[in-house]
Amino acid sequence: MGWGKFCSAASHPYGKQYKAAFRKSVFPSQIPYLINGDPKGSLQEAAQNILEQIFLSPAILTNYNLTTSTQPPDPPFSPKKSRRLNDRQHGFREGKSADTAINELLRNIKTARRDGKHVLVLFIDIKGAFDNFQHRAILKTLDASACPSNMNRLFHSLLQNRKLTLLTPQGRATNEQKQGCPQGSCSGPVLWNLVANEILNQVWPDNVHIQAFADDFVLVIKADTNKSIVEDTQSAITQFSSWCSENELAISTEKTNYILFSKMVRSPKITWNGYEINRVKSFKYLGIHVDDRLAGAH
Repeated sequence: MGWGKFCSAASHPYGKQYKAAFRKSVFPSQIPYLINGDPKGSLQEAAQNILEQIFLSPAILTNYNLTTSTQPPDPPFSPKKSRRLNDRQHGFREGKSADTAINELLRNIKTARRDGKHVLVLFIDIKGAFDNFQHRAILKTLDASACPSNMNRLFHSLLQNRKLTLLTPQGRATNEQKQGCPQGSCSGPVLWNLVANEILNQVWPDNVHIQAFADDFVLVIKADTNKSIVEDTQSAITQFSSWCSENELAISTEKTNYILFSKMVRSPKITWNGYEINRVKSFKYLGIHVDDRLAGAH
């Protein structure tokens, strides 16, 4: 069998050998250890050794235990298939987009205004969400999810006992890495959505709507009176702030603001941990501009 037919016959673009190793919770870099012990030579030679074990030459018989598993291939894990992600999360999801997030937000505002409600929309800015969310929160969420056990074990191995070492003029400095997931990484958005799903799934009052596009959260609070809009907004802030504290996330009160859709003359005083939140007359949400009269989105 030539290389073309060999690769075409693989049920996964990384090859059957890779899938077999992954199913057994074996890292790709460990495959040579299972076959012929500790690989010798340069990094390039080690990489070549790994590649040869993942995509074996057609002339080499694949009779070792990594490829003889009779287990059916594990289905790829996705939050969509686990049916656990809240429908109000619009970021990094198939079938969701900035358009669905914008439409849902505008629909909630317009419906409440037609019903004669005061509407306060709070835009929440989390400081460095992807840089600061805790590894323990990721692992806790994975443990409670429908994530396949082999993938769960791999993430536990990846995210525990991580250390960062720097050489400084004063000597070697080592620090344990317990947080952060690069925003450009492949798994980062999915892991963030799993953690953020917790706050979306909490029980909220009927007059409070919450939605998110990745780490951009919006709260829509509807009320009949000036007093109620303030009290209900502060209550929603307390609930959201509690979740942030549990996950060691911080809010940027300077970048968090609200817009009011109402005929109120005076601006309601909204605070977050003692800091007064600014009221704005218009906002830009996921690329569109909307003013407090809903004159139009553009």
